Amino acid sequence: MSISAYEIFRHVADQKSFNRAAEIVSLTPGAVSRSVSTLENQLGFPLFSRKKRGVELTREGEILYPYVCEVLNREEALRQKVDEINGLAVSSVRIAALGSVCMSWLPQIIRSFNKIYPKINVMISEAETGEIVHRVRDGLADIGFVVLPGGEGLYEIPLYEDPLFCITPPGFFPGEKKFVTAEDFSSMTFVTPQNGRDISIVADLFGKREADPPYILVLGDNATLAMVESGMGSSIVPGLFLKNRSVHADAYPIVPGRYRTIGLITDSRENWSPATNQMVNHIVSLMKEQKTAQKKHPLG
Repeated sequence: MSISAYEIFRHVADQKSFNRAAEIVSLTPGAVSRSVSTLENQLGFPLFSRKKRGVELTREGEILYPYVCEVLNREEALRQKVDEINGLAVSSVRIAALGSVCMSWLPQIIRSFNKIYPKINVMISEAETGEIVHRVRDGLADIGFVVLPGGEGLYEIPLYEDPLFCITPPGFFPGEKKFVTAEDFSSMTFVTPQNGRDISIVADLFGKREADPPYILVLGDNATLAMVESGMGSSIVPGLFLKNRSVHADAYPIVPGRYRTIGLITDSRENWSPATNQMVNHIVSLMKEQKTAQKKHPLG
């Protein structure tokens, strides 16, 4: 029986809901339900009575509840003492990240990290890959989220293969269009960033074509999207940029698929502060948990 299972049990008991508990621990309701079921199987008796409007503790669950809370309180006290010894009682970590990472990943990462290390201050700045690399090298950022490779001499941790999509003004292609290929690009005017790692990925899509399509050069992902939505042209954007965003444009997968690798960059591991070490380990662990959950339950 793990501490995480006890934490989930306490949140479900307090919230009387799998859904609300799932929001607190940043898991799906299905994952929370499976954790409770596993704990019940290990204990040999049910902990909750399932109702139409939520759940309630069984008699056995009510007996165990204060003991579980005591275990969690002891665990928190132990963690705080270890943090004090390691110099984490009051410290900070500086993160520089791509805009798409700031929107899609960092809210969950920081929320869950702050629950474990509430006294570690986290400072976030948004930038393009080139600028992030400079900040890490110059000691202005402890951790960077970039498009890999980040640069010689930096420690790199690949995290995610981010698929690229083609976005066009609404109705640019017929309604039955499911994907685009490099041949489709010949009919487009392209809105593309003036700098940053993604421009090389876009250029690679055209290979050795005799005549590349005309370009409109802009600065920033938001400016790119605004130009496409206004009908000025089409573009190539990463999937993370489109996630959780309202887009007034049509998005198509590219065939064959193209990707960019998102990862962490830091200074040499020997130079990590205790806070940086904990943040890196937290990010890597969280990404592994999400990958495992997606493989086991792709729809949940």
